[in-house]
Amino acid sequence: MKQTRIIDLVFSVAFAIGIWCYVISVVNPPQTVLIRQVPVQLQGLDSLKGSGYTIADSGEYSVDVEVKGPRSQVNAITENDIAASISLAGLTTGPNYVNVKVSAPDGLSIEKISTPKIPVNVDELITEVKPAVIYYPTRDDGFEVTIIMMEVENVRITGARTLVETVDQVRYDLNTDELLKDISTTQRIPGIVLDADGQIVENLKLSNSQLYVTAALYQTKDVPLNVSYEGTPGLGAQLSSVVYPRTLKLKARSSLMKNIDSIDAEIINIEGITSDLTVPLVYDLPDSVYLADDTKEPEAVFKLVHQGEISFTYDPSDISVKSVPAECEGYHLEKRAVTVTAKGDLSIIRKLEAKDLQPFVDLSTIENGENEIRLQSDFVNENVSISIQPEFINVDAKMPVPEPDPDDPDDPENPDGPNGPEDPDDPEGPDDPEKTPSEESSGKEGSSLKKE
Repeated sequence: MKQTRIIDLVFSVAFAIGIWCYVISVVNPPQTVLIRQVPVQLQGLDSLKGSGYTIADSGEYSVDVEVKGPRSQVNAITENDIAASISLAGLTTGPNYVNVKVSAPDGLSIEKISTPKIPVNVDELITEVKPAVIYYPTRDDGFEVTIIMMEVENVRITGARTLVETVDQVRYDLNTDELLKDISTTQRIPGIVLDADGQIVENLKLSNSQLYVTAALYQTKDVPLNVSYEGTPGLGAQLSSVVYPRTLKLKARSSLMKNIDSIDAEIINIEGITSDLTVPLVYDLPDSVYLADDTKEPEAVFKLVHQGEISFTYDPSDISVKSVPAECEGYHLEKRAVTVTAKGDLSIIRKLEAKDLQPFVDLSTIENGENEIRLQSDFVNENVSISIQPEFINVDAKMPVPEPDPDDPDDPENPDGPNGPEDPDDPEGPDDPEKTPSEESSGKEGSSLKKE
């Protein structure tokens, strides 16, 4: 009896094992499946940003994973049942290759990971401010889009430095089909980040991902612009032309536009200008009236004939003396003011100072008595002419008188010559009734003779 029970027990166990093996091998055999696009979670991203760094790409990674397990179980799993992650702790700026950690539900094993290491590019986290650009197409029906109010005018862009630095503009595209003539409407517009080539820059955060904008369609009109100026250019320069817009293109509600006949600019003062001048025009527009989009802020351009002149007047003490003969015992310059005038290239004239044109006299050829010496200036430039008034100045000089030469009959000091001293008994008197040079110099205005 006991032996029969043992045989039954052994048979039952063997039968159970056989059933189990049948189920495993035939009914629910082991199987390996490939799970594609398993999302990879980022661990430590907030900590990385807190340190002033971030990921320079989208941060959206995925891997393909081979999973092995009972057929009934593996056939039921999806990519969301597999947990994949990478740790961003300890990463440095630049490319990093980070191990992917993958786990599967109980009863399943990970056989293979398509990308066991994921390249992660870490960059400095920065923020820049850009103007919010409202884009809308132009119209040719006598009306123009007018932005009446924007939620903000500037937008902050935050992200990896390599991406932020490529941003050219943050654009918000206005839907002009929803706009009304003379009536304002408000739209909520999503923003897009563009580079210089007009391509969208991804993976950046905007302080205003959407923007409220109030706009309307306003009438446009060309209005006369009145411009006037006063004053004259300096240094003798002359105006050659004055250029400014004769009209301004404005936009406003139709009810306002019909009352605008012209716009007056403030008077421009050009007194003393010595070079071409460009002046922004200052004007006032009525409330709720604006320049049209295709109209630049107006300017007036004053162009000069590039010739001018300048004069300096010098006291007698300002006249320098050069080349005084060594034998000169003294000299005296006539006390007379001198004016030196330079005319020519305006770019040179405007830089001249009194010291540049200072007059002088060259006494290298003076003789005893009164001399008429030409005034000169050291300034020389082929594009500038110099004139001096007066041209000459009188200089009294005391020079040694040479001894008479008895052998020279023409020497005026030779008593035997035809030009010798006059005979006191000659009833006709001297041939020249005028004063001698020494008498003339003694009556000349000025100080006593000096030698330099």
